Amino acid sequence: MRPVTSADSSFNKRNSVSNLCVASLRKYKSICLSLFFASVRFVTIPCMPDVTIYHNPRCTKSRQTLALLESHGIQPKVVEYLKTPPDEQTLRDLIKKLGIEPQDLLRQKEYHKLQLPETDDPDELISQMAANPQIIERPLVVCGRRARIGRPPENVLEIVDVASS
Repeated sequence: MRPVTSADSSFNKRNSVSNLCVASLRKYKSICLSLFFASVRFVTIPCMPDVTIYHNPRCTKSRQTLALLESHGIQPKVVEYLKTPPDEQTLRDLIKKLGIEPQDLLRQKEYHKLQLPETDDPDELISQMAANPQIIERPLVVCGRRARIGRPPENVLEIVDVASS
């Protein structure tokens, strides 16, 4: 084995340390291992951001979505949004993460059942959703900067980096 030099096109620190280790392994075991481990680079594996589900336990789709997340090893933070409704700013953030308009987050049947005044004003719709959380579409799953409506429940798998089976 010929020594590696800087004239070699494949010369780099890792190769020189590895070749030094191979060549002198028998004689300088401890030094060789120290040099080798000093040249190893650590890889940072990104952690999955926290997952939050805006959940209504009485809703079948919401229960199915929660069960789907749990079956993939995800333990989301569960927000029962009828008990602790999101404020207007949280709703604005959710709408932005979903990439939709406020009217797309409305449950039309509940909206009409409450006989709320019709409006096309996004701010007014958000105010109505904050005051009447039962008109918010469910379930909503948030992971980092992305969100999905769990209809069908499998939609949420797009944002939680789970390989489909």
